[in-house]
Amino acid sequence: MRGRVTAIGISFGLFVSCIATAQPAVDRNSFSGHWRGSAIMANGETAQITLTVSEDEGVYHGSISGFINRELSLEQIRVDQNRLQGRSSIDSDVGRIELQLTLSLNSEANKLSGSQHITIGELLTAFDVELTKRRRRNVPQPQIEQSLSYFIGHWEFSYTGGEYPPLSHGTRTGQVTFTQRHDTPFLDGTVSGNIFGDSYEERVVIGYDEQSEFLAFKETLSSGIELLSIADWSSPIAINFTTIPIERDGTLFQLRRVISITSVNAFLVTEEFSVDHGPFKRLGNAVYQRSSAQ
Repeated sequence: MRGRVTAIGISFGLFVSCIATAQPAVDRNSFSGHWRGSAIMANGETAQITLTVSEDEGVYHGSISGFINRELSLEQIRVDQNRLQGRSSIDSDVGRIELQLTLSLNSEANKLSGSQHITIGELLTAFDVELTKRRRRNVPQPQIEQSLSYFIGHWEFSYTGGEYPPLSHGTRTGQVTFTQRHDTPFLDGTVSGNIFGDSYEERVVIGYDEQSEFLAFKETLSSGIELLSIADWSSPIAINFTTIPIERDGTLFQLRRVISITSVNAFLVTEEFSVDHGPFKRLGNAVYQRSSAQ
């Protein structure tokens, strides 16, 4: 690992030197693909559902459409034997929309069937869903070229998660703008956010080495704390990275993230944290939407 990191050719100093099976009953890759079907909504109307699932080194990503007038990224996808579970959430003009699905695989019939729950504000609806895999030459999934140009521009974000100093401010919204630092493999990012009416600002520096396909991050939080990390961008649909542990009041904190590339104009961030080298636990997730490009 140390050898690959050294090859990055991007130095943030101290942090670079610190980086240090059983077979399931059902083929897990059977869930990957493009699924279509219909569901009867609470108002009696029929919704045409499209579910896309992809797998990368045991990590599942996906999106679903048909319930509202936009595609939703699935924030958590878990595959257990012949069952797939996923969820998604988004803020809207009618309140918080949360979607949960539990689907069972019938591999012989090539079908996914189960229940779907949608919560809009305080209103909960549940109904049955049956989807059939539609085979294509290429499974529809984002194939974004690994390049800093992907991030350049202005993004709106919404983060939902716990307040956990020194790693996270908790639930918040805001904007971030990335610009290239002259003719170099670095981007400068300026974050302007809002936490329950209180504004804050942060700064981000991103560097990328095309040969090793590693990203390097330096984040300066509004509290003055710096988070330093490197990320593996060898997959066109996901970026995995872990921060170097930081110490506060004698306790070590570490953050782990997965950036799921859902399209050229959107990506999803999932965060987990660890205390004193303990197991990682879920912290929160964010949705980023491009509002303009530069």
